[in-house]
Amino acid sequence: MSGSTHDIAAGCRTLFSGGADGTVGHVLPALEAYTDPVLHVGPLGSGQRVKLLDNALSAAQLGPLAETVRLGVD
Repeated sequence: MSGSTHDIAAGCRTLFSGGADGTVGHVLPALEAYTDPVLHVGPLGSGQRVKLLDNALSAAQLGPLAETVRLGVD
Protein backbone atom coordinates (compact mmCIF):
# COMPACT_ATOMS: atom_id res chain seq x y z
CA MET A 1 0.00 0.00 0.00
CA SER A 2 1.22 3.47 -0.79
CA GLY A 3 0.00 6.94 0.00
CA SER A 4 0.26 9.84 2.40
CA THR A 5 -1.92 10.48 5.43
CA HIS A 6 -3.97 12.84 3.25
CA ASP A 7 -4.46 10.06 0.68
CA ILE A 8 -5.56 7.66 3.39
CA ALA A 9 -8.09 10.16 4.77
CA ALA A 10 -9.45 10.67 1.24
CA GLY A 11 -9.65 6.90 0.64
CA CYS A 12 -7.27 7.02 -2.31
CA ARG A 13 -4.21 5.07 -1.21
CA THR A 14 -2.70 2.74 -3.78
CA LEU A 15 -2.66 -1.02 -3.20
CA PHE A 16 -0.15 -3.18 -5.08
CA SER A 17 -1.69 -6.64 -5.42
CA GLY A 18 0.05 -9.79 -6.56
CA GLY A 19 -1.54 -13.13 -7.30
CA ALA A 20 -3.27 -15.21 -9.94
CA ASP A 21 -5.72 -13.29 -12.13
CA GLY A 22 -8.69 -15.30 -10.87
CA THR A 23 -7.76 -14.89 -7.23
CA VAL A 24 -7.20 -11.15 -7.47
CA GLY A 25 -10.43 -10.79 -9.44
CA HIS A 26 -12.30 -12.72 -6.75
CA VAL A 27 -11.11 -10.47 -3.89
CA LEU A 28 -11.06 -7.22 -5.89
CA PRO A 29 -14.47 -5.99 -4.63
CA ALA A 30 -13.31 -6.37 -1.01
CA LEU A 31 -10.04 -4.57 -1.74
CA GLU A 32 -11.78 -1.76 -3.60
CA ALA A 33 -14.08 -1.23 -0.61
CA TYR A 34 -11.24 0.37 1.34
CA THR A 35 -8.69 1.56 -1.21
CA ASP A 36 -8.45 3.00 -4.69
CA PRO A 37 -6.69 2.24 -6.96
CA VAL A 38 -5.92 -1.46 -6.69
CA LEU A 39 -3.09 -2.33 -9.07
CA HIS A 40 -2.65 -5.99 -10.01
CA VAL A 41 1.09 -6.07 -10.64
CA GLY A 42 1.71 -9.73 -11.43
CA PRO A 43 1.95 -13.16 -9.82
CA LEU A 44 2.09 -13.90 -6.11
CA GLY A 45 4.83 -11.86 -4.43
CA SER A 46 4.83 -9.11 -7.05
CA GLY A 47 2.93 -6.71 -4.80
CA GLN A 48 5.70 -6.94 -2.21
CA ARG A 49 8.37 -6.42 -4.86
CA VAL A 50 6.66 -3.32 -6.22
CA LYS A 51 6.18 -1.91 -2.72
CA LEU A 52 9.88 -2.46 -1.92
CA LEU A 53 10.78 -0.68 -5.16
CA ASP A 54 8.40 2.16 -4.24
CA ASN A 55 10.08 2.43 -0.81
CA ALA A 56 13.56 2.41 -2.37
CA LEU A 57 12.66 5.16 -4.83
CA SER A 58 11.16 7.25 -2.02
CA ALA A 59 14.26 6.77 0.13
CA ALA A 60 16.52 7.70 -2.79
CA GLN A 61 14.81 11.09 -2.98
CA LEU A 62 15.46 11.97 0.67
CA GLY A 63 19.15 12.86 0.26
CA PRO A 64 18.68 15.33 -2.60
CA LEU A 65 15.63 16.79 -0.86
CA ALA A 66 17.58 17.33 2.36
CA GLU A 67 20.38 19.04 0.43
CA THR A 68 17.88 21.27 -1.35
CA VAL A 69 16.35 22.32 1.97
CA ARG A 70 19.81 22.89 3.44
CA LEU A 71 20.71 25.17 0.54
CA GLY A 72 17.49 27.12 1.01
CA VAL A 73 16.04 26.34 -2.39
CA ASP A 74 12.26 26.69 -2.44
